Amino acid sequence: MDWVQAFFECSLSRVWLAVGERLDADIRQYNELSHGDSRLQLTKDDPRMVISRTRDKPPYDSPWASLERTENHLLLRTGTSAHLPAVEEMRLVPTLNPEGECRLRRGNHELELWQVSRLILEPLMLR
Repeated sequence: MDWVQAFFECSLSRVWLAVGERLDADIRQYNELSHGDSRLQLTKDDPRMVISRTRDKPPYDSPWASLERTENHLLLRTGTSAHLPAVEEMRLVPTLNPEGECRLRRGNHELELWQVSRLILEPLMLR
């Protein structure tokens, strides 16, 4: 195991790019499968990504999520409405686990990229 190489591949900047690519792919697939009932939109404005849902039918107000790259972690913020002040925040910290795999740690839980994408997108799909 070349743990030094794995350590550098698990840098915040590389994880940021990988999460963005995963979100792009998952949003593209969701939009294709939803047949226009609702669409997810990803807006990238480094160091932030904003994900929102658009609808052609009521209710028009939708949940949203933003992911921001900070100095040492990704900050996920979610809200149920653009018109409500309640916002939930979560820190996602890139970490190299004992097996040498790059994961994002949320508290005591290690998440793979697909799990991070699900954490961000699933609430937008369900509401």
